[in-house]
Amino acid sequence: MKDSKTYLFAGMAIWLVINLFQAGLTPLDPDEAYYWMYASSLDWGYFDHPPMVAVLIKLGTSLFDGIFGVRLFTVLLQLGFLYILWLLCDKPTDKWSISIFFALLLSMPLLQVYGFIATPDAPLLFFSALFLWIYGQFLKTESWVNTLFLGAVMAALLYSKYHGVLLIFFTVLSNLKLLTRPRFYLAGIFGIFLFFPHLYWQYQHDFPSFRYHLKGRDDPYQLKHTTNYLINQFVVFGPLVFPLLLRAMWKKFPPREQIEKTYFFILIGFWVFFFWTTFKGHVEPQWTIILCIPLVVFAVKQYRADQKLFRWYLSLGGISLVLILILRIALTIPGLNLGNLNRQFRHQEWVTALEDRAAGNPVVFQNSYRDASIYTFYTGQQAFTFTDIDYRKNQFDLWNLETVLNNKRVLLAGKEDWECRNCEWLTTDNKKILVREIAAFQPVWKLEAKVVFPEGQTLKKGEIPLELAFSHPYPYAVQLQNPEMPVGFQGLFYQNAEIQDSMPLNLLDTLLTIPVKDTVKVKAMLQVPEQLEGSFDFYIGLQFLEFPPVFCSKATKVDIE
Repeated sequence: MKDSKTYLFAGMAIWLVINLFQAGLTPLDPDEAYYWMYASSLDWGYFDHPPMVAVLIKLGTSLFDGIFGVRLFTVLLQLGFLYILWLLCDKPTDKWSISIFFALLLSMPLLQVYGFIATPDAPLLFFSALFLWIYGQFLKTESWVNTLFLGAVMAALLYSKYHGVLLIFFTVLSNLKLLTRPRFYLAGIFGIFLFFPHLYWQYQHDFPSFRYHLKGRDDPYQLKHTTNYLINQFVVFGPLVFPLLLRAMWKKFPPREQIEKTYFFILIGFWVFFFWTTFKGHVEPQWTIILCIPLVVFAVKQYRADQKLFRWYLSLGGISLVLILILRIALTIPGLNLGNLNRQFRHQEWVTALEDRAAGNPVVFQNSYRDASIYTFYTGQQAFTFTDIDYRKNQFDLWNLETVLNNKRVLLAGKEDWECRNCEWLTTDNKKILVREIAAFQPVWKLEAKVVFPEGQTLKKGEIPLELAFSHPYPYAVQLQNPEMPVGFQGLFYQNAEIQDSMPLNLLDTLLTIPVKDTVKVKAMLQVPEQLEGSFDFYIGLQFLEFPPVFCSKATKVDIE
């Protein structure tokens, strides 16, 4: 039979139908609910990510309500991704090449996940493939259309996820001649122009995303970060077919064409970069997912040159596909016990139980933007969260949603290790929550403190004086001696991103209220721990209701003698 695109379009149609059904039938993941919260308040940026995922969810929910609307454009984008990847593979049309093409893609678990789960990785995959395709066109013809298109796609990459900058960087590194081409500079300038609104948003908010991704993820080194990263590469690209993908990559070395050289730089660059980041903390498996693009391109091209590999590709890919399809079907069956996946996707039971316990009152979660988001999605009632020193900051720390809670009756939902004296347990099949009702709640966790050591920042052990300046962003006065939830302060000593010690702060001035739009200065005494010595990051911590303290100051470098 003659070559035909029929096989391609038939495969894409089947892929589309499966993902549409999966999108509508699989319960929402809490991260998706968090991005849905983004979409309810469109902006040029968010704490964790650029705004592309929010825009896609907003478009989908403007057409369809519920889970299907949240995921609709993720499904459609992956269809576009498949077509562009087919273009990058030199447009194979014979049925066996198309069979290999789909077998490889269907054997990659994470690629299937991002065919229906609404996360920033879905637009990142699409625009990564589009970037590599338009880059190839630019190498052939530096027309104005290709130049402007290249700039626009680079901006779209960065609006999708910050990892896009690595793709651009390794592409340039693979072809330094680009730096001698005026139109490449024009493409870059046009891309920066389009990306400028996000950069300005970062500036307005003190660059929260950049500070978090560059520094906020740093943790002490653990060997498991490195070993998990290496093992996860097999998980990401399919444990059965990954060796074949590596073999296809090896067969293409040394590269003969510039685009193939670029693929090698991207592959090696990403793997080495994220291997290095394992020494700074955990690396998420999906951070290398865009490498499926050059790997599939190499594999399809190798098959077309050596068709003896057909059985290996198709059989191993087929086995992977069957296993993944079984899991995908299981995700759509309510009540089925899926182990850890239950905690990822099954939330309706605990949400309903907590909604019943709250009895119409707002719910405030300790350290869980995920739980607050999924609760809001399924109940239609705005939930809230705060972040103490045991968790990371998030978009809720930029929003001031909690101001409506002042003097309201609320239900606090804490973690299992909350040392609460007057709490009760709410227990469901896959979640345990400590809850406590507060009759007159007062949000205080965005109180801001500035600290000055009158005798300099070299501290001697024992009791030393401090000068503190308190302010807050709330439209009400903060009552520090609120009988429902009095506020206390601690001095926190950190070293290498880990807390070393904490000591209560003794306020020397009577401080009852911090007025609206005002700064209150007080003197305090701090007991510097005898066992500490060396350089530390010092913070002021705010504490209420037996929770761990909340950071309410920036770090101050101190030396303890």
